[in-house]
Amino acid sequence: MLYAEKNKRVKLFFYICLCAALLPIACKNTGESSERVEEIRPGANNIAELIRNPATSEAPTDTVNVPKIRFDHTSHDFGDVEEGDIVNHTFPFTNVGKTPLAIAHVRSSCGCTSPNWPKSPIPPGGKGEIEVRFDSNGREGASSKPVVVTANTYPSTTTLNITVNVKASTKKDN
Repeated sequence: MLYAEKNKRVKLFFYICLCAALLPIACKNTGESSERVEEIRPGANNIAELIRNPATSEAPTDTVNVPKIRFDHTSHDFGDVEEGDIVNHTFPFTNVGKTPLAIAHVRSSCGCTSPNWPKSPIPPGGKGEIEVRFDSNGREGASSKPVVVTANTYPSTTTLNITVNVKASTKKDN
């Protein structure tokens, strides 16, 4: 019994010494800055290469070296439309950041609203637009629809809003 207890203590001592010896190596700071911005080659085929996430668990959030999307406006009211009408609106934007802007996707809250957006990166200072199409068929009454833009910006989402009041159709079926 004494031998088994002594063996456990020796093993525990060995593991503690091993961990103490490896801790400085595992936590060593090389002094090199990890906050460099890599150059992105024009014509990059993989849009994932353009995604930069400035949030880390080790450092403050870097919001300087990321794309920034600035919309001319973020809401639009179509006013009154007749049921069955399809209406469109364009939301122009500019990349006011320092790196290329990549829009991952744009989603709406229902099938009556369909967005269209640029699939290729927008360079710093470049302009683009998101077109939103609303189909009023079967949507009588007032509606407000959010359209969420997800991109490599900080924060990563921007919400656009459309509102519309769909009136009953006065068209007669033949």
